[in-house]
Amino acid sequence: VMIISDRAKGKKNTFKEAFSKKTLICGIICGSFLCGATMFQQYSLSLGSEAGKAGFITSLYILFVPILCIVFKKKVQRIVWIVLPVAVLGLYLLCATNEIVFKLSDVLALICAVLFACQIISIDRFGTKIDAVKLAWLQFVVSALICLIPTNGL
Repeated sequence: VMIISDRAKGKKNTFKEAFSKKTLICGIICGSFLCGATMFQQYSLSLGSEAGKAGFITSLYILFVPILCIVFKKKVQRIVWIVLPVAVLGLYLLCATNEIVFKLSDVLALICAVLFACQIISIDRFGTKIDAVKLAWLQFVVSALICLIPTNGL
């Protein structure tokens, strides 16, 4: 896909550009966030979290993106502040029992959501600076290589 994309743009140094220092750094950052997020989600599910509950908690990345954007001094729309309490209420209704207790699997799914938000922000930040196809390819390669470590694949 990278070769086809580059040929359509009249470029010939596909892999030289894909392995440039700038592209590698961006790919490693984005790939690390992607790997961390998927690993936390899978570990959450392996500890017995219900798929629907883990899916809802993971989807809270939608709210963490604007919250983290504030840290980077990006403008956030007002509607986010209306949606945030509704999402937190939904999280409470899904996770709460007679006591207010979050299981370890819920906490791991929440970490997953934060990491997905970081991955989205990093793609937003780097996607305009380097070729998006190369960034996507490299982040998947980095994520796969990191995932090989706990599986004893390296």
